[in-house]
Amino acid sequence: MVEVVIGGEFYEKIEKLPDLEMLTEVTNLLRTLLKNQNIPYPSTMLRSNWSSLACYLGGRPYFSTGSTINDVLTLAEPLGPMSSLLFAGDATIVEGFGTVDGAHKSGIREAQRIIDHYNKHATV
Repeated sequence: MVEVVIGGEFYEKIEKLPDLEMLTEVTNLLRTLLKNQNIPYPSTMLRSNWSSLACYLGGRPYFSTGSTINDVLTLAEPLGPMSSLLFAGDATIVEGFGTVDGAHKSGIREAQRIIDHYNKHATV
């Protein structure tokens, strides 16, 4: 199984391509990158429609030409008194940036920060 993740400013346009055109483009890209013209067309495809869902309306992170990994790390830093304002989400984690898995991992990271905070203060 091959998973292809597409992001950036063309996300909304790609999401709206007809299935056959999308399958053709992805297959041609894989054939070119892997230098193997025998790669078959996918038998199935699953893709999101986040750009048109009322809860999201296309909200997604992506790196601009001036972005760095440090920007992502900065977004993940707690703020406020005693670092009490925490941030989770797919734009706050390097490993999994822009994915549901990344958002999940960042939620676990912040939950662990809360646990660590209370454990630290419970032993004092």
